Amino acid sequence: MSESSDQARVSLLELAAQLVAVSTSADGSLATRMSDRFPSWCETAMAIAAGLGRESVEWLGDTEAVDHL
Repeated sequence: MSESSDQARVSLLELAAQLVAVSTSADGSLATRMSDRFPSWCETAMAIAAGLGRESVEWLGDTEAVDHL
């Protein structure tokens, strides 16, 4: 396993541990715990509440093949 793959795996496990800890804690509401632990989660929730998530999505068309070096 490469060093970057190993670091990605460690980061994913840390995120999973944080999600489990936040979701199983009994201190305050889930929204409060999530916003304390993950500040960008709160910003995303506020943007969606403000209606920014209601824009139609423009999906990209077919993908183009890219030669790998």
